[in-house]
Amino acid sequence: MTTPTLQEPSEKQNTLQRSVEALLSIGDQYFLPEALELLRRTRGKDRLSDDEILMLTVTAAQAARARYVEPGTQSAQDTLNIILNILDHEDVIRAEFNKLYTLFRESPDEPLAFLHNE
Repeated sequence: MTTPTLQEPSEKQNTLQRSVEALLSIGDQYFLPEALELLRRTRGKDRLSDDEILMLTVTAAQAARARYVEPGTQSAQDTLNIILNILDHEDVIRAEFNKLYTLFRESPDEPLAFLHNE
């Protein structure tokens, strides 16, 4: 299976996507081929869907974690900084909120456990 190649980011490209692509410098071996394909497919889009945003975020965190567990690669602090750089995007927070709101709206009869202190 060949690994998809990525082109240089465009000026209008989403900043979250640029941050995730910057992680490719740690090595694309830490990314699933499907994650690299998602990066390729979303390249140059002005707006990413919530699903795309959340999948890019999880993919980036998993890549950073995969690299960290290899012996002698980097410190826990460096790994945490990489993950925080990805999570600390307004788009990620918005996508998370939207997805949570949608889940609760689709299941209005289910009790919200965090509202009950039992």
